[in-house]
Amino acid sequence: MLFNNNADVYTADGEQVGSINGIVIDPYDDEVTHLIVQQGVLFTEDKVMPVEWVDTTSEDRITLRPDIDDLEQLPKFEETHYVPRHEEDPPRTDSTLYPGLAPVYPYPHYGLGAWPTVGAGSSLQTAEHKHQNIPRDTEALKSGSKVYSSDNEEIGEVERVLMDENTNEVTHFVVKEGLIFKHRKLIPITWVRTLMENEIHLGVGSKTLDNLPEYDE
Repeated sequence: MLFNNNADVYTADGEQVGSINGIVIDPYDDEVTHLIVQQGVLFTEDKVMPVEWVDTTSEDRITLRPDIDDLEQLPKFEETHYVPRHEEDPPRTDSTLYPGLAPVYPYPHYGLGAWPTVGAGSSLQTAEHKHQNIPRDTEALKSGSKVYSSDNEEIGEVERVLMDENTNEVTHFVVKEGLIFKHRKLIPITWVRTLMENEIHLGVGSKTLDNLPEYDE
């Protein structure tokens, strides 16, 4: 089974509901738990869909099971909440203090939930909280994520994800182009050291990766 970036998602009766914008992976067993579906006829933003809803996949098309029909009820991938400042909290007077402040967590940062951010202003009235609607202890990998070698060379971007259809475990990534690769290379999941929403860092160097044969479908 494979998931191509921007592959179209259809219901069993042929209605297009969006396109693939990423996957959600459990980093402890490399299992794909959900797909991130973007826009389309029914969706106007990223939604999170269980991978078990998928019936078949091909190069540019994903078809859902015939019994799946509750698509509009899928949760948003990311939601923003604005929490009012408590009346007893003193208002800010320094507009340059902590602009766009966000907490920093050491990797791995699985299951963060809400990411509080504070905007600059002389009279802050709300705090912004972002929340990803994915299972705890999983990581979202968005389409086009950059891939880096162990010596911090950018080697390309994720074009597709290959997985075992019996276990839903990721087996390989197909990486396209980049500063070193001019074509496609097949990277095994066992070479991944860290995985983040827009980046994958490998445990092997750029010379090893450059010597990989070109991926032949």
